[in-house]
Parts: sequence; C-alpha cells; structure tokens
Amino acid sequence: MKIYNSKLYVGIALIIIIALICVTFKLRVTWWSFIDIFFFFIAAFSQLMALTLGAKIPPAGAKLSMIAFISLLLGGVALIGEAIAWSVIL
Repeated sequence: MKIYNSKLYVGIALIIIIALICVTFKLRVTWWSFIDIFFFFIAAFSQLMALTLGAKIPPAGAKLSMIAFISLLLGGVALIGEAIAWSVIL
C-alpha cells in the first residue's frame, strides 16, 4: 500500500497542513509567503478527493490525482522560491 493511496494518511497530512497554517499564520507577514502552504493544502485536498471520488468515478479520481501531483510539485518550487526570497530580503 502506498501512502498517497490511503485516505487515512492523506487525511492526517491534510490535518497537519491545516495545523501548520494556524501555527505559522503570524510568521507569514506577506501575501506571497502563503503560496507554498496553499499548494500543499491543494495537493492534500485534491488527493483526498481523488481517493474519495475515484472509487465511483475513476476518470475524475485520475484527474484529481494529477492535480494533486502538480500542486505538490508547485508547492516544492514555491518553498524553494520563498527560501531564496527570504534569504535575499533578510
């Protein structure tokens, strides 16, 4: 069983991401500092919906799973971009 194909693990990841948003809200002082966590949230939510809807509508599950993968990649790029931006700013 792969982790990203388990509703339990993806649900836990979504809860952790929501908790990170709440905990780090005061630390994110500019609007663009939310881009990475936004893409990670979209990735987890899309994968959870892919697993939920994919059982009844496989094409929708496949598209949502692809959206989740692309969002995960964009989240990683955004995280690296934010790290570079903060190192230049500070």
